[in-house]
Amino acid sequence: MGVHVRALRRGGIAEPAEGGRRSALLQIAQGLGTEIPASLLEPLREGGSDADVVTEAQRRIAAIEALLLPGLRAHRPNDKLFDDDYHWAVIRNGGHFHAPAEDAAITAAEKRLGSMLPASYKDFLRVSNGWITISSWIAPIESTGWLRDKGPSWIENFGGANQNREASLRWHAIYGKEQDPPRYHRAYLQKCLQLSEPLAEENCVFLLNPAVVFEDDDWESWFLASWLAGAVRYKSFYELMDWMKATDLRELGKADADGNALR
Repeated sequence: MGVHVRALRRGGIAEPAEGGRRSALLQIAQGLGTEIPASLLEPLREGGSDADVVTEAQRRIAAIEALLLPGLRAHRPNDKLFDDDYHWAVIRNGGHFHAPAEDAAITAAEKRLGSMLPASYKDFLRVSNGWITISSWIAPIESTGWLRDKGPSWIENFGGANQNREASLRWHAIYGKEQDPPRYHRAYLQKCLQLSEPLAEENCVFLLNPAVVFEDDDWESWFLASWLAGAVRYKSFYELMDWMKATDLRELGKADADGNALR
C-alpha cells in the first residue's frame, strides 16, 4: 500500500498522474450540473499515519460517489465511476491485500472443485485471500473456478488444438526469458483453473494448470493476456506472483527494467 499512500499524500485521490482522474471527475460533475468541493480533491499531505490517510481517502471516494452516482444512474446508466480503476480499487480495499483465508474455506473450495490445490497457492491464500494488481485481481478462494465454466471465451479465443502437437509441447516446456507467450500447448486451457476476476476490461487472466506439475506438487501458473497473444508461464504460483509484483512496480515507476525496487 505504501506506493498508494505516497500518491495520496502527493496528489490526493484524483492525482493527475493516475490516468487523468481529476479532469475526468470534473468533466463528469460539470456534465451533471454538480460541483465537487475542492477539499475532496486536495493532496493528503498533513500528518497522520498511513492508516489515517487511507481512511480519509476512502471517505473522499465515498463522498464523491454520493455526489455523482445518482446523476450518472439517471442520465448515463451505462457509465461507471471508476469501478475498474486500479488506484481507487486499492484504496477501497485498504491495500493490495485481503484478510487471510481460513483453512476451512480452502478445504471447502477443494471439495467444490474436486481437486487438491497446489501448496504455493494455498500458502498465498493463508496470507491474503485475494490480491489487487494493476491488470486484474486475484479473487478470493470462494470465487475460484474452472476456466471452462468461468471464462469459456478464453478457451474459444486462445484454446483449441495446435497444428503441431509435438512442437507445441516442446515450446511449452521452455520457461524464463526464452519462452515465447504465443507458443504454448493450447489444449491445456481446457484443464486450467481461473483465479482472477477482471479489474478493468477483461483482457487478462491468472490461471493454474493441473496438467503440468512440478516439484512439491506445484501446478504450472499462467498470466494469459490478449496483448501477449498468449501466456507468461511459471513453475509455481509463487514465481508468478513474484513476477507480477515486479511488473506492477515497473508500471508504477517504482522498479527498474529488471524488476528491482527503486528507492
